[in-house]
Amino acid sequence: ANFSGGAAPPAALAAAEEAPAPAASADKPDCEFSQIDMPALSSTMKEGKVVSWLKSEGDEISAGEAIMVVESDKADMDVEAFEDGFLAAIITEEGESGAVGAPVALIAQEESDIPALQAYAATLSGAPVPAAAASATPAAAATAAPAKAQTPAVPATASGERVVASPLARKKAEELGVDLSTVAGTGPAGRVTASDVEATASGAAPA
Repeated sequence: ANFSGGAAPPAALAAAEEAPAPAASADKPDCEFSQIDMPALSSTMKEGKVVSWLKSEGDEISAGEAIMVVESDKADMDVEAFEDGFLAAIITEEGESGAVGAPVALIAQEESDIPALQAYAATLSGAPVPAAAASATPAAAATAAPAKAQTPAVPATASGERVVASPLARKKAEELGVDLSTVAGTGPAGRVTASDVEATASGAAPA
């Protein structure tokens, strides 16, 4: 697989994708769960980068609720859960990239199934051998430092370079003709919500 970044995490995901299907299914836990894949945010997008997770492992999630922010070539986009459940395991951590269609997280239907799904997630992230989990720990620590350096990038909204907004907010902005770069977000990490767009539209309208 060709990756512009050449970082180890995307390569590991690619290896998992290319692994024989029977091997992966043999480790699949016997419980109800769903897999979240890296979404294609544009027709030219081949890989995406997880900017941040809005939910943590073990958190209960609802259908339509934003659970992570993915970086595209033009803006950061919220990715929403498509069904209710629990965020059992995060496969692609913050700051890491993955190919479009590669698994980034697993959602459990029952909270009690989370441990089994976390073990299964280790095989999807390219660490099928239990002993490999120990060697993966330093790598995770190494990616934590660069992630801190990227945190200040969030206030870039003021300059209009990057806007973090929910899909509903983007749709509402198009309907009302509002420039998202002029909207002050009130959501987590300054994320723009639909109500923010409506407030800006009503405030900008002539009295």
